[in-house]
Amino acid sequence: NAEYGKQWYQRRVRGHVFGGQLYQFNMFSGVLSSEDIRKIAEGGLCSDLQEFSDTRILRWEDILDRPRTGSVREVEVCWRERLDAALSRLEKTEENLRIMTEQVETLTGQLNRTENKLDAVSTHLNSTAEQLETVRSGLNKSEDRLETCTSQLNQTAGRLDTVSAHLNSTRKQLKATKRK
Repeated sequence: NAEYGKQWYQRRVRGHVFGGQLYQFNMFSGVLSSEDIRKIAEGGLCSDLQEFSDTRILRWEDILDRPRTGSVREVEVCWRERLDAALSRLEKTEENLRIMTEQVETLTGQLNRTENKLDAVSTHLNSTAEQLETVRSGLNKSEDRLETCTSQLNQTAGRLDTVSAHLNSTRKQLKATKRK
């Protein structure tokens, strides 16, 4: 039956072209839900099909972009509705742009404040590093002086031990001399 229908169609259609009116002809990649069909029907001849853009595989806009042959006459229908829809989308886009611009300005302000804080912390860190270097230098000098003083103290202690030993020896000699 299918083969017979195909042959009949080819015999009858050869040399015939479409003659009639088309408007908002679209093909979808799947079956539309009854809710989707209701939305399109309620929108009437000028319904906006943007929400179905992901599922439309043949779009009316694409048909309009194709070359035409014969005595095709275009009649503009629903231009006001399309203009209103485009203006509505433009307003939404402008509002989104305004919100994004505000967000960018807010983030730019936060970034600038963060950079200023970072500069201040960096300056403070550099100052602290310089102070630390000064303290290290002072510590090294103190360690050198302490080493020198310790060396001198050790020498003095050595001399004191020598003098003490000499005094003890002299004391013993004095005591021995007194006893005699």
